[in-house]
Amino acid sequence: MKSLFICQEFKLNVPRSERVRAIAGSSGCENNVILYFDNCSKEPNLLSNHLIVLHIGLFSKYTLFRDFCKKRSRFFLVNKFLGLVEKICNTSIKLDKWEFYHHQIVKSVVKGNFEQIIISVAPFSNLILCSEIRKGGYRGKLVLDIGDPLADNPALDIHNRVDLYKYEAEGIQHADGLIVTNQYTKNYYLKQYNYSGQIAIIPNGYWPSSGSFPLKLYLSYKRISAIYAGALYEKLRPIKPLLNVIKSYYDDMELVLISNHRPDFDANNIKYFPRMNHDELQGFYKRANLLVYIDNTTGIQTSSKLFELLSLGKPILFLYNFESENYLKAQKYPWVHFIRNEEIAISNFLTRDLLGKNIEYQPDYVDVKKYAWSETRTAYFKALNIV
Repeated sequence: MKSLFICQEFKLNVPRSERVRAIAGSSGCENNVILYFDNCSKEPNLLSNHLIVLHIGLFSKYTLFRDFCKKRSRFFLVNKFLGLVEKICNTSIKLDKWEFYHHQIVKSVVKGNFEQIIISVAPFSNLILCSEIRKGGYRGKLVLDIGDPLADNPALDIHNRVDLYKYEAEGIQHADGLIVTNQYTKNYYLKQYNYSGQIAIIPNGYWPSSGSFPLKLYLSYKRISAIYAGALYEKLRPIKPLLNVIKSYYDDMELVLISNHRPDFDANNIKYFPRMNHDELQGFYKRANLLVYIDNTTGIQTSSKLFELLSLGKPILFLYNFESENYLKAQKYPWVHFIRNEEIAISNFLTRDLLGKNIEYQPDYVDVKKYAWSETRTAYFKALNIV
C-alpha cells in the first residue's frame, strides 16, 4: 500500500525507523511544510522513509505583512487603517495560521497515487485539510490521527469565534478511520458525532533517554530540587500554588521551571528557562530530586509527558484537581505522589513527607516501557493495516 503521512512538524532529528506518529506541531521555520512519506516496508524496524519539503513563500509574506500591520505610528488615521487591515487578516483564519498551506498541500497530494493518507491533527486546521483533500478529488482511504479533540478543548486559544463542533464534524465525516489516544476520546467521537468509522486506540508514546529506567534510586532531601518542564495555562494547568510554596522555603527548596512562558513570580530559588530540546532537558532532570507533573483541571486528554517522567524513576509530585485519565493511569506507580493542586496540600507534602527524608527504592518499569515509541509504533502501523 502506498501511504502518505501529513503533518506540520517542528524537527525530524530522530532515527528514521522511529518516525511514525505525533512528530507534529508548528514548525520553527514558518515558510515550510513537511510531507512525511513512508514506503510501507514489511519490517517495522527497517522502515524506509522519504521526506519532501514544500517551501511556501505565501505564508512568509503574510507574516511580514501581519507584523507590519501590528505596528502603530503617531498618526491616528494610519493606525486606524492598520488596525482594520490586521482585523481582516485575523478573521480570514478559521482555526490557525497553517490554513495558508492547504491549497499547495492538496494540489501536491491529490496528484499522487496514494491508496491511503494519514493526517496528524496537529495543528487543528488539518481537520479542514481532510475535507479539502476529498473535495480536491481524492478517493482513497483517509485516516485522522487525533491527539486532542478540537471542540471542548480548554487549552485551545481561538481568537475568532467559530463553531468548533462544525469544523470537527466536517473533518471526521470525510475520514474512513480515526486513531485516538484513549478510551475517553473514542467515546467522545462516538457520542458527540455518532461517528460510524473504525476508531483505534494507540496511547501517546515517549522517547526514553540515557537517564531512563534506573534500577535503584537513593535520594536525600536535605534540600528539595524540583523541576517542572511543560506547557503552562493559567486556568487549565495552574502553577501559582506550587510557586507560592517554593518561594516560601528559600533555604530548603528550589524549582527549575522550563515552559512556553514565564509566569509572574519574584523568587531567587525559582529559575525559569524557555523551552529546550530533549537532550538539554535531560541534564536538568538528572540534577533534580523531585519531578513535578501538573494535571489539567478538566478535559479528556492524556499526556506522553507523564510516561516520560515515570521512566526516570524519580519521585513525581502529581498535582491534580480531579481524577482524570492521567490520574488513573498513574495510580499503579508507587513513586507517584498525588497531591491536590492547593498551597496547603503542597506545603504539607513537601515539608512533612519529603524534606529531611532519605528515600531508597527499586522502580518497576514493566508497564512504563510499553509506552515507549519503540513499542507503540508497531501497534500504530497495525492499526493502519500497513504491516
